[in-house]
Amino acid sequence: EIEKLKEQFSASGQDFDELLKLQGMTMERVREEIRLQKIIEKAVAGDMEVTDEEVNAFIEQNSAFLPEGQDANDPQLREDVKQQLKQQKVGEKTNKWIEQLKSEASIKYFGPFAQKITPTPAPAIQVPEGDQVQEETDSPESTAQPTQ
Repeated sequence: EIEKLKEQFSASGQDFDELLKLQGMTMERVREEIRLQKIIEKAVAGDMEVTDEEVNAFIEQNSAFLPEGQDANDPQLREDVKQQLKQQKVGEKTNKWIEQLKSEASIKYFGPFAQKITPTPAPAIQVPEGDQVQEETDSPESTAQPTQ
């Protein structure tokens, strides 16, 4: 898969390793992303198929974008279109699946972990260090007047 990515970027005149650096990604991260993508694809795609009719319709709708002299019946072109349509279907199905998960998800318990990651709110009024705050109370001592 990584070799395919490198070939795709090379064909478009871009350096794969340079793009990784610009994105702040490592090869290890790319491998992990591909692994996760494959897992999701297997779970979502299952036995998803693209029909010849779908391939024909796509080629017909996009014939203006075919390279000059490109035969619409070229086996490589048809396979590329088939893969592209499958990826599109997988992407759409994955997005629907994720939206469904989001709508059904509910977190019922955060526990101590959430308390560790949730910052304590700052007080509304900051008192300079060394100053004391005198609290008002309704106790008799606070309302008593000095006697003479």
